[in-house]
Amino acid sequence: MKKLVQLLVIACGAWYLAHTYPPSGTIEGWISLLPVKFGEESKENRSQKAPSKESMPKEDVSAKSSSASNAGAPLVKCARCRGTGFIPCSNPKCKDGLVDCSGPCLKLSVGRWEHMKVSGHDPSELWQKFRNKKGSGWQAWNQHHVGEVVEYQNGVATIAGKCKVCGGTGKEACATCHKEGKLTCPVCHGKGEIPNAVTTLAPAAAKAKIPASVIPPAEAAGTPEVFRLRNGRRIEGKIIIRDTDKLIIRTNDGKSVEVPKSSILPILPQGSR
Repeated sequence: MKKLVQLLVIACGAWYLAHTYPPSGTIEGWISLLPVKFGEESKENRSQKAPSKESMPKEDVSAKSSSASNAGAPLVKCARCRGTGFIPCSNPKCKDGLVDCSGPCLKLSVGRWEHMKVSGHDPSELWQKFRNKKGSGWQAWNQHHVGEVVEYQNGVATIAGKCKVCGGTGKEACATCHKEGKLTCPVCHGKGEIPNAVTTLAPAAAKAKIPASVIPPAEAAGTPEVFRLRNGRRIEGKIIIRDTDKLIIRTNDGKSVEVPKSSILPILPQGSR
């Protein structure tokens, strides 16, 4: 009896669908009303999941062609780092990877240091005076106290101990080179060699001081220039590296010459006098 009721319900449902939403009259039309079989996906769902060719990421053809063009070029010593793979730290205050302590301790770069005649001390020693805040007089300490902190107690200057920042050395690690004293060469990326092509700064990257990629030899071909220096010297060649304050020129005989920009007169085309 229960199965008979189910069959009647299905038959009524089919009659209702046939009169309310008639299919196209073909077998395909009736099949389209049936539910999708278990484990199968509809064409609509498959089309939504499948990525289109337009949405697929495109390869960087320009980068690939550039690397391919440089792949066969012979390697030469990088003129920027002279083949070492490293350049000096760009922080002007850095020396051997260290800079002056940022704490309140005595430093040779801060305050007035002078030679004084002090009994029992070498006259070449440097001293720094601290005036007492109460009354007259002063206290002085020499360079051997660099890294120690001077504080006032009851208006009189006194040594309070070693600096907690540098531990009494007066120095701390440079944040630019991380105590290395050198940086990886931005031209050869630490390899010490580059393809035998011109390396320079791209126009768009010049303001940001970002080294451009190596220019393929075919694109780098051009007429050498004549560089006139203020001391009367003339150099013929091509610029291979442009730095903020200097140029590195590859001369016609294959040598690399480093020239400060301030010493170069206006550039003339080759053949000019």
